[in-house]
Amino acid sequence: MSGHRFLLDTNALLRLLEPDLGSLGPQTVEYIRTASAGYYSAASIWEIMIKQAKGRLAITADFFDGLRKSRLRELAVTTEFVRHLDALQLDHADPFDRLIATQASVEGIVLITTDQRLLAAAEVATLDAHS
Repeated sequence: MSGHRFLLDTNALLRLLEPDLGSLGPQTVEYIRTASAGYYSAASIWEIMIKQAKGRLAITADFFDGLRKSRLRELAVTTEFVRHLDALQLDHADPFDRLIATQASVEGIVLITTDQRLLAAAEVATLDAHS
Protein backbone atom coordinates (compact mmCIF):
# COMPACT_ATOMS: atom_id res chain seq x y z
CA MET A 1 0.00 0.00 0.00
CA SER A 2 1.29 3.40 -0.89
CA GLY A 3 -0.12 5.23 2.10
CA HIS A 4 -2.42 7.62 0.27
CA ARG A 5 -5.99 8.15 1.42
CA PHE A 6 -9.03 9.36 -0.46
CA LEU A 7 -12.62 10.51 -0.03
CA LEU A 8 -15.18 9.75 -2.74
CA ASP A 9 -17.71 12.47 -3.43
CA THR A 10 -21.30 11.37 -4.02
CA ASN A 11 -20.94 11.00 -7.77
CA ALA A 12 -17.73 8.97 -7.49
CA LEU A 13 -19.30 6.76 -4.82
CA LEU A 14 -22.25 6.07 -7.11
CA ARG A 15 -19.91 5.30 -10.01
CA LEU A 16 -18.02 2.82 -7.83
CA LEU A 17 -21.05 1.00 -6.46
CA GLU A 18 -23.62 1.57 -9.24
CA PRO A 19 -21.65 1.12 -12.49
CA ASP A 20 -24.77 1.65 -14.61
CA LEU A 21 -24.61 5.31 -13.53
CA GLY A 22 -21.11 5.73 -15.01
CA SER A 23 -17.67 4.35 -14.48
CA LEU A 24 -14.45 5.50 -12.89
CA GLY A 25 -11.39 6.07 -15.05
CA PRO A 26 -8.50 3.57 -15.01
CA GLN A 27 -6.11 5.87 -13.08
CA THR A 28 -8.80 6.42 -10.46
CA VAL A 29 -9.46 2.70 -10.14
CA GLU A 30 -5.73 2.09 -9.63
CA TYR A 31 -5.51 4.96 -7.12
CA ILE A 32 -8.37 3.43 -5.13
CA ARG A 33 -6.89 -0.07 -5.38
CA THR A 34 -3.51 1.00 -4.00
CA ALA A 35 -4.75 3.33 -1.25
CA SER A 36 -4.13 2.66 2.41
CA ALA A 37 -7.61 3.94 3.28
CA GLY A 38 -10.71 5.08 1.45
CA TYR A 39 -13.70 6.99 2.77
CA TYR A 40 -17.19 8.05 1.83
CA SER A 41 -19.06 10.80 3.61
CA ALA A 42 -22.26 10.25 5.55
CA ALA A 43 -23.35 13.40 3.68
CA SER A 44 -23.23 11.39 0.43
CA ILE A 45 -25.66 8.84 1.80
CA TRP A 46 -27.93 11.66 2.95
CA GLU A 47 -27.77 13.25 -0.52
CA ILE A 48 -28.45 9.92 -2.26
CA MET A 49 -31.48 9.24 -0.07
CA ILE A 50 -32.90 12.72 -0.71
CA LYS A 51 -32.48 12.33 -4.48
CA GLN A 52 -34.03 8.88 -4.38
CA ALA A 53 -37.01 10.13 -2.35
CA LYS A 54 -37.56 12.90 -4.94
CA GLY A 55 -37.39 10.39 -7.80
CA ARG A 56 -34.19 11.92 -9.21
CA LEU A 57 -32.07 8.82 -8.56
CA ALA A 58 -32.72 5.09 -8.35
CA ILE A 59 -30.13 2.97 -6.62
CA THR A 60 -30.25 -0.80 -6.77
CA ALA A 61 -30.87 -3.04 -3.80
CA ASP A 62 -27.19 -4.00 -3.99
CA PHE A 63 -25.93 -0.48 -3.27
CA PHE A 64 -25.87 -0.73 0.53
CA ASP A 65 -24.70 -4.33 0.43
CA GLY A 66 -21.81 -3.26 -1.80
CA LEU A 67 -21.04 -0.36 0.50
CA ARG A 68 -21.01 -2.66 3.52
CA LYS A 69 -18.69 -5.13 1.77
CA SER A 70 -16.31 -2.48 0.47
CA ARG A 71 -13.10 -1.40 2.18
CA LEU A 72 -14.53 2.10 2.48
CA ARG A 73 -14.89 3.72 5.86
CA GLU A 74 -17.65 6.15 6.73
CA LEU A 75 -16.59 9.71 7.48
CA ALA A 76 -19.21 11.15 9.82
CA VAL A 77 -20.54 14.69 9.60
CA THR A 78 -19.14 16.26 12.75
CA THR A 79 -19.10 19.69 14.32
CA GLU A 80 -15.39 19.90 13.47
CA PHE A 81 -16.13 19.68 9.76
CA VAL A 82 -19.17 21.97 9.84
CA ARG A 83 -17.30 24.73 11.66
CA HIS A 84 -14.69 24.76 8.87
CA LEU A 85 -17.21 25.22 6.04
CA ASP A 86 -16.62 28.97 5.81
CA ALA A 87 -12.83 28.62 5.97
CA LEU A 88 -12.80 26.87 2.61
CA GLN A 89 -13.25 29.49 -0.11
CA LEU A 90 -15.30 27.44 -2.54
CA ASP A 91 -17.40 28.95 -5.29
CA HIS A 92 -19.96 26.19 -4.93
CA ALA A 93 -23.61 26.46 -3.91
CA ASP A 94 -24.30 22.76 -3.29
CA PRO A 95 -24.15 22.21 0.49
CA PHE A 96 -23.30 18.52 0.15
CA ASP A 97 -20.35 19.22 -2.15
CA ARG A 98 -19.14 22.00 0.13
CA LEU A 99 -19.29 19.73 3.17
CA ILE A 100 -17.58 16.80 1.43
CA ALA A 101 -14.81 19.09 0.11
CA THR A 102 -14.37 20.52 3.59
CA GLN A 103 -14.07 17.01 5.03
CA ALA A 104 -11.32 16.17 2.52
CA SER A 105 -9.51 19.43 3.24
CA VAL A 106 -9.66 19.10 7.03
CA GLU A 107 -8.58 15.45 6.89
CA GLY A 108 -5.80 16.22 4.39
CA ILE A 109 -6.97 13.55 1.95
CA VAL A 110 -7.59 13.52 -1.79
CA LEU A 111 -11.14 14.12 -2.95
CA ILE A 112 -12.15 11.96 -5.91
CA THR A 113 -14.77 13.85 -7.90
CA THR A 114 -16.14 14.62 -11.34
CA ASP A 115 -17.27 18.10 -10.29
CA GLN A 116 -15.34 20.70 -12.30
CA ARG A 117 -15.75 23.40 -9.62
CA LEU A 118 -14.23 21.11 -7.00
CA LEU A 119 -11.46 19.99 -9.34
CA ALA A 120 -10.57 23.66 -9.86
CA ALA A 121 -10.54 24.48 -6.14
CA ALA A 122 -7.00 25.21 -4.98
CA GLU A 123 -7.84 24.53 -1.34
CA VAL A 124 -8.66 20.85 -1.90
CA ALA A 125 -6.42 18.09 -3.25
CA THR A 126 -8.50 16.36 -5.93
CA LEU A 127 -8.39 13.56 -8.46
CA ASP A 128 -10.67 13.60 -11.49
CA ALA A 129 -12.78 10.43 -11.28
CA HIS A 130 -12.78 10.27 -15.08
CA SER A 131 -8.98 9.90 -15.24
